[in-house]
Amino acid sequence: MNDKQDIESLEEAMLAAGEAGDYAEAERLKKKINRLKERQAKNPTPAPGASTRQSEGAARARRAVARDAAAEAAKKRLTTVAGACIAVAIASVAVSAWMFAKSSDALNRVEGNLVKAVVATRDIPAGTILSDADLEIGSVPRDFSPTDAAGKLEDLVGKKTITDQTKGMAVPASSVAGSHDPASLPAAITEGYVGMMISLEPANALSPLSSVGDKVDVLGGASDGVVASTALLAENVRIIALDSNLSEGPSEGYQYVTVEVTRDQALAIASSQSVRLIARPLETEAANAE
Repeated sequence: MNDKQDIESLEEAMLAAGEAGDYAEAERLKKKINRLKERQAKNPTPAPGASTRQSEGAARARRAVARDAAAEAAKKRLTTVAGACIAVAIASVAVSAWMFAKSSDALNRVEGNLVKAVVATRDIPAGTILSDADLEIGSVPRDFSPTDAAGKLEDLVGKKTITDQTKGMAVPASSVAGSHDPASLPAAITEGYVGMMISLEPANALSPLSSVGDKVDVLGGASDGVVASTALLAENVRIIALDSNLSEGPSEGYQYVTVEVTRDQALAIASSQSVRLIARPLETEAANAE
């Protein structure tokens, strides 16, 4: 029973005691009824189903609070993750910029250390007549480029190699026969020719006017004591050495001139009693080349 039912029962008992003339009992019951009413006023009995509704409302409120807390936590996590991603992205951009700058600097240093030269397109054995397909203009590190590296294809095409050549490496001008900058006299001689050394009398010398690479005519003289004759023994031949100098350019003086001639021309020169050299003009050389 609840307080309301107790009060109703006590009120019925109080009325019965009053009708019976038991006023003391009626007074006692009245006080008890008043105490119950006071307690009921302080702790009202919830209506049927109210407790359940209150529990459900409290549960919904708790769930709402939990959802709000979860949403706030997720928002904070998302903010943290987004901040971390932004930080990583900024760091990546900074690292990429640093690496790009470093790579550009390294590339500039590498490019600054490269020189253009004729390089072999394949491994070429000694004794090969070079063709256009064997050579190309490429970039090689300065430290690996020979001091006499050829700079033009025409300096090497058609000439015979006297040393092996490695693919991708610069080809030295001195590594082919007939080179304009040979390392030795045989390297200066073009395939099919020979080098003929001529000793000049001081009066007949061109010193110091001629240079290695110049073209000359060779005159041979003969005399029987009565009649003297002169003949053209070799025409437009190249000087490949002045004494021991194999490099193109002026010489301070020389006594021996080595010219590049055919074997027949060499025999004719060797058979002459005297030999003179006649310098040819540069335009004649250009005309012959055409």
